[in-house]
Amino acid sequence: MRRPTAAHLVRAKDFADRGDVHATKAGEFYAKAADEVIAARAEEPLTWPEIAKKMGRSQTWCREIVTARQLKPAETSIEVKWSRGSHATTAEIRQGAKKLLAEAPMEQVERLLDDLPRDRLAAIGSAAGDEYMGRRHEYDEEQRSRTPAQEKELEATKSRIDTHVRTAISGLASMSIADHLDTATEMLNELVVDHSVSKEVLRVILKADGAWRAELEVAAAMAGIEV
Repeated sequence: MRRPTAAHLVRAKDFADRGDVHATKAGEFYAKAADEVIAARAEEPLTWPEIAKKMGRSQTWCREIVTARQLKPAETSIEVKWSRGSHATTAEIRQGAKKLLAEAPMEQVERLLDDLPRDRLAAIGSAAGDEYMGRRHEYDEEQRSRTPAQEKELEATKSRIDTHVRTAISGLASMSIADHLDTATEMLNELVVDHSVSKEVLRVILKADGAWRAELEVAAAMAGIEV
């Protein structure tokens, strides 16, 4: 799912959640939620299961707000004709959730949590006081709330850091190469002084030197330097 599509569904979920809480303005918030779902589907083809999972709602719920919106595309508020079991009041949802968490076997609760998206699980852990989950949730929220301009600036910052790191590493690499060549020069000088240079020794050295010089010429050409 592309970022613009996901952003529409995040906003749709936010409007839907606000509609659940503010009963007197529910129709207005549901209309805005439906508009975001419609915009997301215009960005790319989405299945209802994908939309429902992203919004934390049932497929029926998502389809019904879109259907209601399509019947009144110019209105600021919509009236959704909920199918049986597709919608409940906030109080009913809260009561059912409390009953489940208080009375259901832990195995069942764990299975339910395992099926949740990572961001939703982090939000629940944060609400329960888990420090790691709290930080994870804050990070995810920050990631979702970034504007395109902020994303562009972040990428530019990463690029600048990568450039500095590569420059630093290349500097260290050049020093290491120079040190190795100095060591090789000293070792060859010792062989000469000890009269230990033989044809076989020179063949090995010249072969390595040929490979080194070929690579050095390539590097020099890429840097625009004549060797």
